[in-house]
Amino acid sequence: MVIAISVGSCYDLKLERNDTIRFIQKYSDKINGIELLFATPKELLAFEFDKDTLNFVRSLDFVSIHMPVIDAEYKNDSETKKVIAKATAIYKSVKAEYLVFHPNTIKDYSILNWNLTNCVENLNSKEYNQGFQTVTEMRTLLEQNTGLKLVLDTCHMLEAKINPAEFLELKDYVKGIHLAVQWKQGERIRTHGFLQENPEQLEQIKPLLKLDVPKIIESDFYPEKVSLIEKELDLIKKLSK
Repeated sequence: MVIAISVGSCYDLKLERNDTIRFIQKYSDKINGIELLFATPKELLAFEFDKDTLNFVRSLDFVSIHMPVIDAEYKNDSETKKVIAKATAIYKSVKAEYLVFHPNTIKDYSILNWNLTNCVENLNSKEYNQGFQTVTEMRTLLEQNTGLKLVLDTCHMLEAKINPAEFLELKDYVKGIHLAVQWKQGERIRTHGFLQENPEQLEQIKPLLKLDVPKIIESDFYPEKVSLIEKELDLIKKLSK
């Protein structure tokens, strides 16, 4: 069983990237994986491990790389080639399992490095994500691009009002699951909450937790929520058995 944390969960802790990895390392008795997320191409191109964080990441059973989604457009140009080359170098250095992209950012699938495992994730209901939300849409994309795999994003499914269990139809493509739910802050519905904060949506997600693939926490670690992390890890472990 692989349980991992995305470095993107730590955004609101306002840590430098290597310090973010060190923060995640504090939970190494409960996790055996990490997802290295880079929001922008600039972040990815500038990133370098320090000795300690590289050794920690290499010690893990599972590593994935979430490719940039802001100011990112993957097409046949020099910028894309630089980004893919840097991601490939990190991938090989830490023996990553896959790269995961938001499919709305990929304009030319031929530019990806197909010597690596490339995944896409289902997206939320925002206008610019149309065509990458439903089971049918994702199946079409996967069938059109031989070798492409899928990372399921539970928060995106719930935002799009899709029953997560429907995505079991695509289980043969699935390489990992991003775990988060919606949560309520006053009267406002927020995204990327902890599973424990929304029991109703957790019930909908439970069938996916039985898939034997890495479970990656994508909940937002607001400073006031850090105390929930260990309970969340224990909950995911229990429900994944």
